[in-house]
Amino acid sequence: MLRLEIAHGELKAGERTPSIRQLADRFEVAPGTVQSALRELRNEGLIVSQQARGTFVRTDVVDVSPESQDPQVKADFARMDELAQQLVELRAGDLRNPARLLQLAKVSGDLAAHSARLAALAAIARQSQPVDK
Repeated sequence: MLRLEIAHGELKAGERTPSIRQLADRFEVAPGTVQSALRELRNEGLIVSQQARGTFVRTDVVDVSPESQDPQVKADFARMDELAQQLVELRAGDLRNPARLLQLAKVSGDLAAHSARLAALAAIARQSQPVDK
């Protein structure tokens, strides 16, 4: 959910995220679950944590174009290409097969997650660009 809030500009570059307790209450999950989610967002490069200050949406800009030299962005695009090919192959098969439908749902979810991460990084980049007057 925070990934989408970053992608949609609801959480802006440099903005502090809600506390672990606030997020746990908001999503009705255990604090440990929130910590795991924040760790994933940190590993994806969407947020940074500062000792005794909190967690913030990153402010430095990452090139999210297909030509990017950022290793994580390159990996996202490569994985998205693989997942798109898997979707084509899965859709070409028997969609009445429950196992195929489950696999189709998983691949679609994985593709959406990679896409959301890149959208969030693109939103950070847009927010960090100077405004012409």
